[in-house]
Amino acid sequence: MDEDLRGIAFGHNIFVAVGFAGTLMTSRDGFSWGALSVVTNDLYGVAFVNERFIAAGEAGAVVTSTNGIDWFAPRLATTKRLEGIAYGAGLYIVTVHEGTLARSYDATNWTAIADQQTGYVKSITFANGLFAAVSANRFLTSIDGTNWSDTGHGGYAEFESVLYAEGQYVIAGLYGLLMTRSPGWTSQLGVTGETIQDLLTHAGAYGRSGIMAS
Repeated sequence: MDEDLRGIAFGHNIFVAVGFAGTLMTSRDGFSWGALSVVTNDLYGVAFVNERFIAAGEAGAVVTSTNGIDWFAPRLATTKRLEGIAYGAGLYIVTVHEGTLARSYDATNWTAIADQQTGYVKSITFANGLFAAVSANRFLTSIDGTNWSDTGHGGYAEFESVLYAEGQYVIAGLYGLLMTRSPGWTSQLGVTGETIQDLLTHAGAYGRSGIMAS
């Protein structure tokens, strides 16, 4: 596999990683991986939310799966690039290139709405009753996925990914940047000097693991 990986998720005892040229790979243990042929579009993100995987990418590509093996491609309301995926308060949100959010209540029927509050959102998550997103050098939160607040970020730019784990938000970005908030911001450089594209935390049968896609 020679394509760049852009996202990784875990659910139902299976890891799913996605990347350029429609790369979609699965693993039961995080070591041995197999490839699936689902779409040819570049895939920029994947998440396990509400008991299903959702992967999204170039030209409005979105595919969903309840088991990581069998995938379904619903029709989306945009032809632009898709990246971040989140689910909360009964709402699915996929972030769209150029400051648009696509929303759905069933992961099948989507509505894309331009959102000038957020700008270009690269990553989004839901935890503790809040959607949290990163847009360039901004950390944003929302209760309903429609009205957003900029809660500050500590002065660093080029954020790529956000997740919530062990009572704190974690942000990754350019040059291996890692930031945590609990409640104030702290930062450090990660194990790589490359841009960290995605983050995953998982506690289960194989113990606790943190995985970064560069």
